[in-house]
Amino acid sequence: MRALLRVLLEYWDLMRLISYREALGNFEFVRALTRGVFDLLDTSNCLMSDSQLIKSYKRLRQQRKQLLSVLQSLFKVAAHLQEDHLIGMHHATHRMKIDNAIETVILKAFQTVARAAHFLDTLDTLHGFAHKTSITVAGRTYHFPSPPLHQLGRLRAQPEAARPTESCSPRNSIDCASATLADCRLKAINPTGLNENFLYCELAHDEDGKVVGGTFAALVAKLTTCDAELDWSFVSTFYLTFRFFASPLQFANTLLAQFDESAASMSHKVGVYNAFVRWLGSYWREDLDQGAIPAIQRFAITIVREYPKAERLLRSKIEAVLYIGKPAVVRSAKLMMLDPFRTDTSFQRAPKTEETSSSVLRFDSLQFAQQLTITTSALFCSIKDEELFEREWAKRSESNVKAVIAFSTSLSYLVADDIMQHEKPLKRARSIKHWIDIADRCTRLRNYESSMAIIASLNFASIGRLKKSWEMVPANEIAILQSLASKLSTKNNFEELRKLQGSNNRPCLPYLGLYLKDLTFTGDGNADTKTMHGLNGDIAIINFDKYLRMAKIVSSLQYLQVPYPLISSLEIRTWLQQQVSRIRFWSDWDLEDRLYRKSECLEPREVEHPRPPYADHGLVRRIQYKLSTLSLRIGGSTT
Repeated sequence: MRALLRVLLEYWDLMRLISYREALGNFEFVRALTRGVFDLLDTSNCLMSDSQLIKSYKRLRQQRKQLLSVLQSLFKVAAHLQEDHLIGMHHATHRMKIDNAIETVILKAFQTVARAAHFLDTLDTLHGFAHKTSITVAGRTYHFPSPPLHQLGRLRAQPEAARPTESCSPRNSIDCASATLADCRLKAINPTGLNENFLYCELAHDEDGKVVGGTFAALVAKLTTCDAELDWSFVSTFYLTFRFFASPLQFANTLLAQFDESAASMSHKVGVYNAFVRWLGSYWREDLDQGAIPAIQRFAITIVREYPKAERLLRSKIEAVLYIGKPAVVRSAKLMMLDPFRTDTSFQRAPKTEETSSSVLRFDSLQFAQQLTITTSALFCSIKDEELFEREWAKRSESNVKAVIAFSTSLSYLVADDIMQHEKPLKRARSIKHWIDIADRCTRLRNYESSMAIIASLNFASIGRLKKSWEMVPANEIAILQSLASKLSTKNNFEELRKLQGSNNRPCLPYLGLYLKDLTFTGDGNADTKTMHGLNGDIAIINFDKYLRMAKIVSSLQYLQVPYPLISSLEIRTWLQQQVSRIRFWSDWDLEDRLYRKSECLEPREVEHPRPPYADHGLVRRIQYKLSTLSLRIGGSTT
C-alpha cells in the first residue's frame, strides 16, 4: 500500500513541475500503479477470482471488482491521452480539452488508491489481518490493540530513566559502589479509543461482516460508530428490538457511560449524541421509554457548555416526546382498533330493508372485490411494527393485527351464511359461483388475505357437503376454484403464495397469517443468547441474528403497506358492514354449529331407512297396520 501511495504522490509532484506535453508522453506511472495493484492482490492471495478468500467473502469480491473496474477505467483514459499525443492533438485550441483529460487521469489515480485502501480495510475486517481487533465466527481470533502511535515515542525515555551502574569485579570490589535507578515513572498509556477494540472483541460477525451477536455494551458501541461506517439495517433493528434484551434506562445509561469515558474520541462522542437524537426522533415508545427521560436530560446538561447548539436540538426532541407524546417522525399509523368502515366519511347507517339484507348476488363481483380490498387494506395499513415484533396478536384483543384476523374470520362465516340463505340448490350454486368470481377478482387485485378467507369458507364442512348445489356449479368455475386453491395452498410452506407475494408489485394485501407464522417460528425457534469464546473465556452474547431475521420479515410486510387507489362505494360498504356486524354477534362455536345444522336442513343426510311392511299393499292393509301399531303403543303404555 505504501508503494501505491508513493507512486501516486510522485506522479502528483511530477505533474506540477513538467509541461502538459511531457505529461502526455509519461505513461510509466500508470504501469507502476497497475503493477502495484496486482502486487497487492497477489500478496493478499486475492489475485485470482477463484481464490479461497474471494470465494468465501462476498464483500471482498465486491471490493476487488470495484478496484479492478477503477483501474481499468484509469488505463483507458491514459491510453486515450497517449493516442492524442501521437496524433498531435496538442494544439492550443485543444489545450482545455487536454487539461480536463489530465485531471481525469489524476482523479482516477486517486480513486484507484482509495479503492485499494478500502479493499485492505475490508480484508482486515473479514479475515483478521494486521493491527485491527476483529473476530470472525469461524476463526474466533483476537488481536489486542496496540497503543496509539503518538505514545510510542515515550519508550525512548526509558534509557534516560536510569544511571549506568559501575562495574563490579573482584579486582576493584573494594571500590565498588552500589547504584540505584532513578525513580522515574512513565505516564500510563491510554487505551485505544474507549476500549473500543475490547468491546468489538465481544461482537460476532457472519461471513459478510454483518454483526450477528454481541454483548449489550458492544452492540451499543457499534451503534455509536461514525455514520459512514454504520450498517443501517443494524441500526433500525437495534432500535426496534433492544427492549427485548435491555430496558430503556439501561440503554440510556450505557450511552452516557460511553460518552463520559475519558478515552472516548470526538467522533465517538458525536456518535453517542446521534444515537440519542435518533432514538427520540424516530424510535421513541411513549408507553415504554418514559423511564429513560431523566438520564437523557442529564446528558443534555452534560453537553450544554461544550456544544450549546447540539444541546438545544436535543432539548427540542425531549420536549416533543414529553409534551406531544410521540416521536418527531411518525414511522407508521397510530395504534388503534380500526373500524374498516369509518374511513368513509360519507357513511351513514342505512335502515335495514329487505334489499340491504339480500345476497351478495346483487353486486358485481369486480366492484365487490374492490370494496372488500379497500376495507381490508385500511386495517392492514394500520399495523405497527411493535405489534409484530412483540406478537401482540397473541396477548391482547385490541391490536390492529387482531382486527385483520377478526375481519377475515367474519368474512369466511359471511360467505358460508350467504350461500346457505337460499332454499333452492340452483340459487346456492349461483352464490357459490359468485363467491368464486369474487375470490378470483381479489387474487387479480393481489388481495390474498380476502382470497384466502373466501377459499377457506368454501372448504367448510357445512358447504362441502352440499352435493346438490356443487353439482350445478359450472365446470369452468370449478377449474378457477382449483387454480386458486393451488396458488394459496399450504404445500411446501406456502411455496406458490410466497412467490406471488414476493414479486414486489405494489399495492398488495398479503396473507397475514404467513407473516405471523414466520415471526412465531423465528422468535420461538431461536435462542435469545448464545455462547462465544471471548478474551477471558466463554461469554454469553445476545443472539442479534434472531432479531435481524425478525426485522427482515417485518420490513417485507411494511413494504406492502400501501393503500389501494380505488374509489369507495357507499352502497357496497354499507351492506358489507351490516353483514359483518350481524356475523360478529355470534361466537365462532355458535356460528359453526348453526351453519352445520342449517346445512343439514337444506340437504339432509342420505340414510337408508327400512322399508315399511305395507309398501306393496293396498289402502286397507295400511289402515290395519296403523291401527295395530297404535294398539300396541297404547297397551305398552298401560302396562
